[in-house]
Amino acid sequence: MSVNLESYFHLSCRTEYGLSQVVLPRRKCSDRTDVQDRIAEVANALASVCVAQASGEVYAVGIRFSPGDHLVIYLAENRAVPLETAAYLKDILAQLRAIAKGQPVAKESPILDEAMTDAHAQKLGKTILKHVFKKFYGSLTKRDTVWDTRIEEILATLSTDSNKPDLRIFEKILSALETIYKMAQYYNEMKSTQHFEQTTSEDWLLRLYSRIHRLDTLIRRSQDKSQVAAVLMRIDQDVPNPYISSESVLENGPDLDLDDNNALRPAFSMTRFLYRIIAISIHMQQLISIALSPRYKAFFKNDAKIQCCPELIKFVNVKPQHVISKLPKTTPIVAEKHTRRKEVWVHAELKIFMALLQETFEGKPPYWVIGVSNLLCVGCHTLIGQAFPWVLREHPHTVLSPFAIPGSHGKIYPWTAPDLSFATGPIGFNMEEVIRHNMKQRMEHTLKEYVMGKPSSNSVVYMEHDVEEAYDCELLGKFEAEMESFKAQNSILSV
Repeated sequence: MSVNLESYFHLSCRTEYGLSQVVLPRRKCSDRTDVQDRIAEVANALASVCVAQASGEVYAVGIRFSPGDHLVIYLAENRAVPLETAAYLKDILAQLRAIAKGQPVAKESPILDEAMTDAHAQKLGKTILKHVFKKFYGSLTKRDTVWDTRIEEILATLSTDSNKPDLRIFEKILSALETIYKMAQYYNEMKSTQHFEQTTSEDWLLRLYSRIHRLDTLIRRSQDKSQVAAVLMRIDQDVPNPYISSESVLENGPDLDLDDNNALRPAFSMTRFLYRIIAISIHMQQLISIALSPRYKAFFKNDAKIQCCPELIKFVNVKPQHVISKLPKTTPIVAEKHTRRKEVWVHAELKIFMALLQETFEGKPPYWVIGVSNLLCVGCHTLIGQAFPWVLREHPHTVLSPFAIPGSHGKIYPWTAPDLSFATGPIGFNMEEVIRHNMKQRMEHTLKEYVMGKPSSNSVVYMEHDVEEAYDCELLGKFEAEMESFKAQNSILSV
């Protein structure tokens, strides 16, 4: 019985509470070279600061340099990119260019606290906060339903005599959060009133951003940062949170503690909540550090061009009941509906994937990085992070390389593969057909493991085996050689 690929992404899971979304274990990001790591910081930060809505928006970013050293940013959203978002990103890039063309900084890692006193940096923070305020305020107020109970639990835990230093640290964090909450609440109430003048609004945004930056400094860069990390890990020790480590307690991705209704779970992670609040500061500092770095500042010193990917909708015939027939009889997975024709949007990261491949075939190689404002869904991660690298291993003659991408949140959403027919001519085989076949095998294998509760090393659940395949010595050597050639041609990333 033939099953088309899209049918694997129209499934639900039967629980004692009714039907819910199928959620597979999360996957971490792929291994990266040093260059990829720095470019990924830029791409992920640019994608993240584009998100303006409290929910439902996901942005993806790709990057390349044109022959005239013009920075080209590819921007995509699951639907169409709003004109105001494209104009806003252009403003952000212009401000980063002004920072990069300012006075040179002597150190490789500039002191960002000093950079924040610069008028350009303050303007940038204010611009970003104004655009993302709805998203920021939505994250901030999600605490309301369980906040008092959670704080009481934490204070009770830290109130013993032996934990007085921990209690003082947490009270500092709590005081900073309360100030931010009250300021954001006031701004949200007043920004739409006639009496809230433009200059007053701008002043409040700047003050609010300064408070967010201070909280970020307390948590990640103050002399107490090690103790802060220890306190947060202690108070969140009973909250499942697989991507937090003592080395990098806050920089491991967004919103992992939301339920299916996009609300905080009753025992939400304080660490993740803090991440959502200071994410603006983190992303901005990542961008400023590149702009000020002696090695990388040429990145933003060039003129920038933004190319927005259009909305792509595909009509697919799904037969999820055929997927169920291939699973063990004990499966809790059920078909959403029987055979039907459905309209599905091509996801943002897939549109960037398509755009960068097309540019490569036209002799305009990109950085092999896709930045995203959120973790990837199962479909996108399986295609870009697993099936595509497998194809490159099986067909090493192509001019393509694996993409560095974020991890996956493990959720299965309605999904469709992109049209890759344009690649058949340049590479000499039907890549779309090969990817679809490989993805179907992976999805069937993964769902069987999910039902049986026996994940193995080569499934979508874990990635060690696939990382070895995607980044084996031959492909990695080819990628690094191409990067060195590209760096030499463009003089962008050379020391």
